[in-house]
Formats: sequence, structure tokens, C-alpha cells
Amino acid sequence: MFVTLKRILLFFYLLFPTYGYAQDIILDPYDMTSYRGHNGTTYLVSVNLKQAPTGTVWGTNRYTDHSHVSAAFRHRYGYPYGYRYVAGVTIRPDAGNYVGSSSNGITSLTFGAYLGSYEFSGDIWYASAITLDDMGGTGGSSYVIARMKEHLPTITVPTRTGYEFDGYWTASTGGIQYYRQNGKGVKKWDKNDPDVVLYGQWIPNEYTVTFNHQGGMGGTNSARVTYGQTMPTISIPSKTNVLFNGYWDAPTGG
Repeated sequence: MFVTLKRILLFFYLLFPTYGYAQDIILDPYDMTSYRGHNGTTYLVSVNLKQAPTGTVWGTNRYTDHSHVSAAFRHRYGYPYGYRYVAGVTIRPDAGNYVGSSSNGITSLTFGAYLGSYEFSGDIWYASAITLDDMGGTGGSSYVIARMKEHLPTITVPTRTGYEFDGYWTASTGGIQYYRQNGKGVKKWDKNDPDVVLYGQWIPNEYTVTFNHQGGMGGTNSARVTYGQTMPTISIPSKTNVLFNGYWDAPTGG
């Protein structure tokens, strides 16, 4: 059967949607021991350099997998403090020997054979850890790591009784929208702040309420109402020898 190039490329994208990286971005791992044995796999990790890291590092360029990731990143590249970054970390087997050195204000130590190692590879981005404040909603993603000048990752949106989710914005009212109602990003991320908060905004649902007069005459038949807001004033029905006692959500009781 003839298969077009377009179909081949689509199939490749569906199989490898992360373009060679193993999964979503890992938030600020202390070390890479949890990924030991995944040799050859490259993970995207966020690296917190908001301040000078204090963890211990063994090796140069290739580090033992219990080396502190942020300290090793600074040792390797010397990127400035005050920011968060995203980098690729490739898992490797034991290198047999790790030579310490001083670089970019970080001193790494020498170590002999160890259980596993890692090295940095691929591109590096400025990044932000975004806290998603759902403003009264429930469920959905609570945070996301965004890379500078890259599309925002898709999130799961929250829900709230009586309201329609209107996306995540830079303020609780007004502001700039970064996420749509369906959890897709509006535009590429354009901030290099290490930590950012986005706020969920909500639109109250509107309903039509029908009034059953229960044998009464006259009065308002229906009204348009907004969830969470006071019911509008209506005209009441009348019934011979009976006092109107209001509208309830059941014929009796309620």
C-alpha cells in the first residue's frame, strides 16, 4: 500500500512527541539517582539557580548521579544566578573515575567508581516555575514549567460549580491571558522570572428560572439569573383566600 510522506511524518510525531526527550520537565531534582540505569535517556530538568546552590558535586563534565544537579549545572556552564533554567540531562553508566575541579565558583570533588552518572546535553532555556492559582476551582494542574520563547505545555483545567473557566491570567481580574479555557497556551512564554503565579478567572453561568404559580394568577413567569448573584425582583402571583409564601425549589418543603 502506498504511504505518503505526510503520513510517515505524522506517524513519527505521534510516536515521538517530545523530540527525543523522555518526558515532561522534572521540577528541580536534587540529583539523578531516581533515574539510574536509564542509560542513554535524556530528561528535561529545571535547574534552580535563584541563589548559589549548596549541594555537593563529584566529577567534571560527567558527574556521579548523586551529584547535586543545580550545582553541577553551574559548575559546567557558569550561567548567572537569579534565574531558573531548563537543560537536558543524559543518564550514563558508571564512568569508573570522576576528577574534581573548580569552575564557575563551584568546586567539585574527585570520586572513584560509582553506581551511575549523568552529563548535560542539548539546548538550555531560561525557564519559569508557574504556580496555577485556580481561584476557588478544584482539580486541574497546580504548576507547570515554562521555557522562555517556547509554547506553553498543555495543562488540565480546574472546574467550579456554577462557573465556566476562562483561562489563566497574570491577575485575578484583568491582566494578560496565558492559558485558554481548554488548557492550551495562548502564546509562547515571554518571562524569565524564576517563579510566576497565574490566576484562574471564572465566568458565572446564566440560567432561566421558570416560576410555577401552583394555581396562582399573574406574576412573573420566568427570569434570567446569574449564578452567585441575588435573584432579580419579580411580580408575585395571587390566589383567592391564599397568602403567597414565596418560590421554593420543591412544591412542599424545599
